[in-house]
Amino acid sequence: MYRAEVWQLARRAAAGDIPAVTALAGVFCTTPDPKVRERAAGALRSLPVPVQAVILCREALLRDNPALLTLVQESGHLPSDAEEQALWYFCTTTGGPGSTGTEDCLLLAAGYTRASAPVRARVRSAARRFGTCSLLGQALMGTGTTRNAGTWSYDEWEIVITGLIGDGRWEDLWLLSSLAPVPHAITALAALIDSGWITSGDDRALFFDLAATLPDRWTHPAPAGNGRESAGSRPAGQVTRLCFSPDGTLLATGSCNGTITVRHTTSAGTTAEFSLGQSSVRFLAIPNDNPRIVSSGDNGTVCCHSLTDRSLLWCREGWTGATAFALDSDVGLVFIGDDRGTLHTLACQDGRTLPATPLHPSPVTCLVPAGQTIACGHADGTISIVRPVGAEQPVILPGSGSPVRSIVPDADGTGLLVVHEEGSPVLWDLPSRKKCRTFTGMTGRVVCTAAAARWFAIGDSNRMIRVWSLDNTAPLAEVPTYNRRLTSCTAAPDGSLLACGFHEGTVRLYRMPDARLLREFRGHTKTITSCTLAADGGRLATVSWDGTTKLWRVPGGEIVRTLDAHAGGIVSLAGPAGSLVVPVTQDGAARLVDARDGTTLRTIDLYTAEIRSAALDRDGTFLASTGADASIRIWNIRDGSLAAAAEKLQTSQRCCTFLPDRPVLVTGGWDGVVRLFAVPDATPLRTLAGHTSVVTCCTVSGDGTLLVTGSNDTTVRLFRPDEDEAYAVADGFRSEVGAVALSPDGTLLAAGSSDGPVRLFFLPYATPAGELPGLPGTVTALTFTPDSCILVAGYASGTCAFFSVHDRSLIRTLPAHSGSVTGAVITADGRTLVTSGEDGLCRFHPLPHAPFLVHAGLDTIPSVQEQAGLVRGSTASAQWSFLELLLTARFRGEIEICPPLDVAGCYDIQIMG
Repeated sequence: MYRAEVWQLARRAAAGDIPAVTALAGVFCTTPDPKVRERAAGALRSLPVPVQAVILCREALLRDNPALLTLVQESGHLPSDAEEQALWYFCTTTGGPGSTGTEDCLLLAAGYTRASAPVRARVRSAARRFGTCSLLGQALMGTGTTRNAGTWSYDEWEIVITGLIGDGRWEDLWLLSSLAPVPHAITALAALIDSGWITSGDDRALFFDLAATLPDRWTHPAPAGNGRESAGSRPAGQVTRLCFSPDGTLLATGSCNGTITVRHTTSAGTTAEFSLGQSSVRFLAIPNDNPRIVSSGDNGTVCCHSLTDRSLLWCREGWTGATAFALDSDVGLVFIGDDRGTLHTLACQDGRTLPATPLHPSPVTCLVPAGQTIACGHADGTISIVRPVGAEQPVILPGSGSPVRSIVPDADGTGLLVVHEEGSPVLWDLPSRKKCRTFTGMTGRVVCTAAAARWFAIGDSNRMIRVWSLDNTAPLAEVPTYNRRLTSCTAAPDGSLLACGFHEGTVRLYRMPDARLLREFRGHTKTITSCTLAADGGRLATVSWDGTTKLWRVPGGEIVRTLDAHAGGIVSLAGPAGSLVVPVTQDGAARLVDARDGTTLRTIDLYTAEIRSAALDRDGTFLASTGADASIRIWNIRDGSLAAAAEKLQTSQRCCTFLPDRPVLVTGGWDGVVRLFAVPDATPLRTLAGHTSVVTCCTVSGDGTLLVTGSNDTTVRLFRPDEDEAYAVADGFRSEVGAVALSPDGTLLAAGSSDGPVRLFFLPYATPAGELPGLPGTVTALTFTPDSCILVAGYASGTCAFFSVHDRSLIRTLPAHSGSVTGAVITADGRTLVTSGEDGLCRFHPLPHAPFLVHAGLDTIPSVQEQAGLVRGSTASAQWSFLELLLTARFRGEIEICPPLDVAGCYDIQIMG
């Protein structure tokens, strides 16, 4: 059947049909059948109509397939237009005949300007491949060096700078260095310095100042002090942390709104309540004799409150890079590990800061007191062991490269069990500093761990619970959980019980160490995020995304009481539409938030028990929501009214988005079907087929011509909204595709799953374009900055990662949420990242700074000076100071009308130069 269709296409092409050419080019590039490929090639070699040759040449550039390019060249096909011919020669040879002439340069410039964004990307790639950046750079500059600088993209800036360096045009390079994106400005200035060239005249002193402060690279510093969250977009206080007192009489809970509540486990009512302000609680601990509680928020502040009179005993700020905490009640010390690999210590009694200990230059992931020492795990798998407040160097145990997830010291303090994110657990002998046992049988990634005196258990991403004895390398027991996903586990201190929480709200108790199931009970309706057993093993506390915290009697499984009842987490972040974003909670509350200041403008009850996804149209008029009840509802957000509803669909819809160029809503269903509905009446229009499993995510290009969907079938499909089938497929993923994004410049598609790196594809045909170094865990959200230079990825771990698209490198990570990141959007001005999470928070983060100096104004200088002052003494200070000098160079020959200083005697209008 397939061959017959191709033969039919060949006959149509021979008759002069134009669409057949595009289809045959696709067949030639993708078919595994040699006979079909040769039939397509034969038809493409003998096209009868000149316009078909033009289309084929465009397809060859778009697909960037070497075999297709060779076929077109050997067939003698050429575009008929002189400008397109110049572009064709430039991309397929080292520049083509007469490529250095002025006329050819003008033709190249005209052809490049007329070409689509994907073709322009291929032209730039050819310039790098053939070493002809000088020619393309000259075409981009035109008749004046700086004339067109304001229109260049980041990639085009690199072409121009590279070309000028290759030609040794130092004067022009100096002129452009103060207009370029900062990373390219650094490249230009470094080349000027290496060449020995020095400017003359008034610029000489400025040149030397720039040379003296030139950094090795631009680190994309984020503006300090601008992060915030929308209080109106958070629930009443989703609990994120649990802690029993050592004697089991008290239970403390910490919430995402900064509230800490302490209760007696044997009676109703609240014993004490404290607040950390607007900071989500990350750490809770009660010392042995219950006199106080130590806590920390995600802003790095550590506080100690009295449980006797509820007073604040002490509070210490400044650990913004804190990544791990621990309390050692025996020595009365609080330990803090940071993202630079340093251990900080506070006295629990009075909060006194003790000398810091440099450990290992990798972020600390976990801390645990181990006898007379403190053991610290690092993100690169290394383990550091040091005596608290000791002067000696830490003992370093080499790691596997995978982050340390858990450390458990043995009873006599001579052994140390280390569990990594991936790979085999290891038992170290501390006196000899050698591995004495490597445990076998581990697969997948670690989801949760629990340990007792002589055994430990690991729940992994392959839905298996394994139990090992410390005395044997092979597992004692393996318990498959089948369709249930383990999310948390805890062990009774005496080693008799293992309690496990699952994604559907079930709790299981196992008799240990043989992992025999004792009891299964259910008291939650959604994922259990945390659980802990009291010291005597008689009480179990659990927290769920259903908004409740429950106290259980074990092993019976009776609910003693429900301690909290809060709203659930945010499941979708719709927008932006102008400055408007809409975080939507799973229980159906949509809050319209102004991203400029985080204020809530309106709250809409979506009347849906379990929201799956939400989307906001471009002009901010309609909000669409999909629910687990197989419904779609469209709301007029200007007055909060229901515009229309589509109910009783064949299946529930997992994702949705609006087309920007027409009143159409697109949804992706659990049945693998993409559906289009008219807006605002929700009338079904048509369906798009292709996926064989759940459509998990979708996005649309800014002009509405391209729709992209990701699926549980491990593929990404590209649709033209007016066509019924996908015209291209990106595959090769090993797991469900959880997020997709399109770059605003129309050249790249990004897709993420749980199998490692974020993958990039060239548009329009999803040609592989490389990978971004992934973080451990599942990608849940993706978004590009408006200039397409930075890609932001959100993860199920709550982390956000910033990637340089141009360098294919990681800029930095951000601990955004204590639960999974459920949404990420960037405001229209490109300055703020808005994220939502299962912890119920909607947060606003400043983006890494990478300005195009050509677009900067004089008002940028004071803000840069302010940033340099805020981070004085840090590594970012030099970056901001250098940027200030670049801006000085940028405006050295300009004047600008500016707002007057508010000083008596000043004129109403002032001119700054």
